[in-house]
Amino acid sequence: MVNKRGAKRPEREGSFVSSLVVFLLCVTVILFGVMVLKLDAHIPLVAAIAVSSLYGVFVLRIPYSELEQAMLRSLHDALGAILLLMTIGPLIAAWISCGTVPYIIYLGLGLIAPSWFLVFVALMCAILSAVTGSSWTTVGTIGVAFIGISIGMGISLPLTAGAILCGAYFGDKVSPISDVVVFNSGIAKVPIFHHVKYVLYTTVPAFALSLILFFFLGLQYGGKSLDVSAISAIRNGLAETFHFGPVLWLPMLAVAAGIFLKVPAVPSLWLGTVTGGLISVLLQGAAVRQFLGYLFSGFSIQTGSDSLDTILNRGGMTSMMYIIALVICSMSMAGVFDRTKMLLKVAERLTRITHTRVGLIVTTLVTGIITSFVASDPYIAALIPVKAYEKEYERQGLDRCVLSRTVSDGGICFAPLVPWGSNGVFCSTTLGIAVGAYLPFYLMAFLTPVFSILTAVTGIGIRYVTEAAPKEQEHGPADSVQRQ
Repeated sequence: MVNKRGAKRPEREGSFVSSLVVFLLCVTVILFGVMVLKLDAHIPLVAAIAVSSLYGVFVLRIPYSELEQAMLRSLHDALGAILLLMTIGPLIAAWISCGTVPYIIYLGLGLIAPSWFLVFVALMCAILSAVTGSSWTTVGTIGVAFIGISIGMGISLPLTAGAILCGAYFGDKVSPISDVVVFNSGIAKVPIFHHVKYVLYTTVPAFALSLILFFFLGLQYGGKSLDVSAISAIRNGLAETFHFGPVLWLPMLAVAAGIFLKVPAVPSLWLGTVTGGLISVLLQGAAVRQFLGYLFSGFSIQTGSDSLDTILNRGGMTSMMYIIALVICSMSMAGVFDRTKMLLKVAERLTRITHTRVGLIVTTLVTGIITSFVASDPYIAALIPVKAYEKEYERQGLDRCVLSRTVSDGGICFAPLVPWGSNGVFCSTTLGIAVGAYLPFYLMAFLTPVFSILTAVTGIGIRYVTEAAPKEQEHGPADSVQRQ
């Protein structure tokens, strides 16, 4: 800022108290907008940007132009994630249009058996969520169908809901086309497939143990009869709408080949999109102009079945605009937070806890979980821990994939357990089961952080930037290799 004589006033250094007060005020503004006013997170984030900017300009004497430049630098870091989001939307539309996603669902639903109903529910929801990149689509389609089946079989509805959510959010956490995965890897500045690879260290064991527990919990229902009318209706509808055959695996194989050959993520995904387009035109009978329209607006069809339409009518570049706008708002806020050093001042007070690998990972987990409950938004629950602790991860020599995974293991996993959050409201309303009822059976929420802490203690799945991890950081054998 400039005084009356035209001299630039010296910039001030924010204190811990002032930084904490302004940070809590920003959180309160976001919380009020999301919880009380029932707004989407975008405008509350813009309001938080205004609050933190006023603090920077009038208290710290930072020129607004510098705050704006900080926002632009932060947005520059997010451009890769935005580009990826603009690629994933068309990919989803292409894979539905060509029949790949419907074929996977069709095959999976044909394997249902009463003796392992709960395990099957979790597995099928995981598959659908992984191939669509959406936990909400999974919960709102086959999740609802599974609830209907469990009613007919006399199986506990909260138990079934827990299996549905375990599968749906497992798939959402590991799918490279999930907006949550893209957002997390983007703000942590981690290549998306690199992020997914290291998420598997904690998420797969948690899901596997959940399946084992669901198997034993489901033994009591082994003798029940199974009414598959709802499932049969979905399978028959899919078979009538698409031509099925082994050729429908080609789009997935094209992406897998790209990953294997170390082709960058965006070209790999577009390879899968183009392959899906060829099949859509040659096998499913779509016109070229129609398919290209799907890439922008999303696949659209009216089958006469609400369940089928919900599964199929999705994707397209426009479907990603909501999350792209959220990325822009959240990263702009992160830029102001970084320039004013608010989170840095707060995080400095936690150095006694975070100076070790275990303490840092546990603190990141707890911060994400608390933020998820306070802000009731999984994206904010990811953003705040990343910006608060990323410098400490760098100081300890930890690869940023450890940060992105830990954030995913914390607030993201707990999102369906926030009764006032969008995920909790959607899941409980859609399935007709209160959050408190399915809470004990949503096993992934409790098991994933446990395995996250185990990786921190043992060093398994922990990656360092340099070959030799600092001695004082190590608490076990680390997976220490060069950053690729």
